Amino acid sequence: MIKSAQTTRNTISDKIDRFKSKVYRVNPTPHACKRGAGRALNISQIVDLYEEFKSFIQDRNLYYVDSNIVRPLTKSCHLSLAEFMGPSTVDWFVSHYWGTNFSYTVRALKLHANSVPRDSLITQSKITIASEEGAKSIATSSPITTASDWRSPGSISYWICAFSNNQYQIGEELGTSHEDSSFYLALHSEWVVGTVMVLDEQADRVETCGSRARIQD
Repeated sequence: MIKSAQTTRNTISDKIDRFKSKVYRVNPTPHACKRGAGRALNISQIVDLYEEFKSFIQDRNLYYVDSNIVRPLTKSCHLSLAEFMGPSTVDWFVSHYWGTNFSYTVRALKLHANSVPRDSLITQSKITIASEEGAKSIATSSPITTASDWRSPGSISYWICAFSNNQYQIGEELGTSHEDSSFYLALHSEWVVGTVMVLDEQADRVETCGSRARIQD
């Protein structure tokens, strides 16, 4: 039994090293970025992570993924997984239960990304408006008018607490008040389209890190 456990650890350790090398080819210099909306991962990155480690994840949940995959991947840089892999600006904030099978969560997000109507996808840009109060940046949504404006489902980005928060600086992520937390900054950002709620088959429980709610009939 001890030998088998040691072999498994070595195998997942090797897989982590290979995945890190793969990430560094795409994002050679991971660095910290501002908390909140700018720390999302697109669905292609989330699926890539799952596919790489699915033989270990199997029917396990996000607690396993965080302890055995996210933290080993980010241990040397002490960044969030999104910063390590290459962050995107949030499209959708994800509300979910950490105890749900991670494979189920990934399938749900894939279905969501592919179900967003193509004619509702928009390109977003920032414009600066000068006023008597000073200059400020606001988000604008531009209707799709050319082929280059189309966004593929794989580019849709999701803010998931385990991946978007720096697990080595949880106190900083929570902020000095709820309005200063990374959750609030992402959820109330000018870029977020809405919230994706991932429920199990019974629609029984929702959990977003520190807060837990049970849905009653």
